[in-house]
Amino acid sequence: MAAIPKRTGHILNSLRKLMNSKQYVPETIHAYIVPSGDAHQSEYIAPRYKRREFMSGFTGSAGTAIVTENEALLWTDGRYFLQAENQHDENWTLMKDGNPDVLKKEEWLSQKLPDGATVGVDPHLLSLDEWRRISKALKNSGKNLIRVDQNLVDLVWCDLGQPEVPSSNLLALPLSSSGRSWEDKVNDVRERLKKKNAYGFVVASLDEVAWLFNLRGGDIVYNPVFMSYAIVTLDNISLFIDESRLTNTIKDHLKLTNENGMLKIFPYNGLQEELRKLGQLEKKIWVQLILVFYFFILQVI
Repeated sequence: MAAIPKRTGHILNSLRKLMNSKQYVPETIHAYIVPSGDAHQSEYIAPRYKRREFMSGFTGSAGTAIVTENEALLWTDGRYFLQAENQHDENWTLMKDGNPDVLKKEEWLSQKLPDGATVGVDPHLLSLDEWRRISKALKNSGKNLIRVDQNLVDLVWCDLGQPEVPSSNLLALPLSSSGRSWEDKVNDVRERLKKKNAYGFVVASLDEVAWLFNLRGGDIVYNPVFMSYAIVTLDNISLFIDESRLTNTIKDHLKLTNENGMLKIFPYNGLQEELRKLGQLEKKIWVQLILVFYFFILQVI
């Protein structure tokens, strides 16, 4: 028996209203891009951040949704053509990415939207390369790509049962398992920074944060990671995480109970403010290319 596609008409209507709301967007947007990834560009995604799946009903791991005033389109690759056809309802058009007669996302936006149109996207979810590619194509066709910092899908989803922010228990690895203390790893990072005449490094990948601090979690199924960021500079170490997750055991592991401890804890959503401060120092900062958001905050794009 074939699966019944998710009904998405009411979801799309709610999103389209937000696309015209001055409360949430700097200007009316004619198209909104919904990528598959989370704010860390993780290969596997926690349920709370499966926004494209919520919008379209398509549960495959790869794909991008674009919603305009009158259309909703889903791009995915050949692995998922059949699945996507069975899972989306009549509100959606499947764009079979890779087929010679199918426009790429930036091509469709450039050719199908009216002159002067504005396209919005959450910059937390787009890589620098993707931003540049889409922005260039739109600019060349008389259109514009803008950042919409408050995710519009979340605003729709929050009243429709969006899963909670993941908050699994954390585990501190003993030295016998990690092989090296997290302090030694931080010192190695600092030595590399010095060799490159850099001041700081922003760590965004969840597995890299877990490795650096010898911690493990379970925020994503089958992945021992936890929602967090880190910044290592020549002077400070910052971990961005929900502080309520830090048990006494974890605090001892991170030396947070030591008055002379080298690590500072900030809220998970506090990265933006600290990035702004880094950007004002006018020093060289290493940033992973996975997200364009950092480059905006550091004012280098």
